[in-house]
Amino acid sequence: DHRSSSPSVSTSSKLNMWQDLILATRPWSFTATLSSVLVGLSAAYISSTNSFSLFYAFLALFGALAVHAGANLTNTYLDYTSGLDNISSGDPTLFTGRVTPQQVVIVAIASFGVSTVLGVYVIVSIGSALLWPIFIGALLVLFYTQYFKYIALGEVTIFLCFGPLLVTSVAYMELQAFSSLAFFLSILVGLHITAILHVNNTRDIETDRRVGARTLAQILSEKDSKNCLMFYGVLMLLPHLGLLVGWLLFSNLSFLVMVVPQLVLLGLPQLVKQFAQAEWADLCPKTAIYGFFF
Repeated sequence: DHRSSSPSVSTSSKLNMWQDLILATRPWSFTATLSSVLVGLSAAYISSTNSFSLFYAFLALFGALAVHAGANLTNTYLDYTSGLDNISSGDPTLFTGRVTPQQVVIVAIASFGVSTVLGVYVIVSIGSALLWPIFIGALLVLFYTQYFKYIALGEVTIFLCFGPLLVTSVAYMELQAFSSLAFFLSILVGLHITAILHVNNTRDIETDRRVGARTLAQILSEKDSKNCLMFYGVLMLLPHLGLLVGWLLFSNLSFLVMVVPQLVLLGLPQLVKQFAQAEWADLCPKTAIYGFFF
């Protein structure tokens, strides 16, 4: 009986391991990458007078997702080894015992490997203009968890990575030229994605303080406990106002493009209420989904 049940137990363990590794990539957060890539592609499509390349579109999406997965896995590993995460806060993946830190590192390296290969291909096929954005983005990703999030630069890093760097690079892949529309829209996308991190950092103020991490949420809360809530509201509202400004500035932005995203405002009061009541359980995913539909 024991021998006959072993294969099923082994299969179940492997399934649990892969399930936890997938969860460690925080797939709910991929809406941020998807939003940035889609906005970059949309800006390129609106601005382009030439044919649109689906090949480059998928290349951009898979490359960005690979970087995002690798960064999340690296964050999971470093937060675990530094004591920043525990079983009740942050990412509990490595506390289940079904996944080892070494396995997380291996999958992170594989993810970065895929993104590196795709990045090199893009630079070789399109030209060196994307070398610097890719290089700067790679540095920001690599140093985010180890350094920047400890010195209150996490929000700036995330804004740059998911906003101007990613959105304008994706648009450049299609246009082979800089797009002022893509740059403008990247600011709006970056603000919403920064709000996701702000939720996470506000939730983890005490945990971060205990391990010596200094975050913007801590700085804001020291002056007034309501500052974090106000900052969240600003990050969520500014893109809506910005879209109106963009419609006035860019003649190729249609009225529908300006109006339709405003419909998600109906869900913002509930998110703000949840933030105010410190109901953190699903606020990060909800904020990510809000930004995606915007």
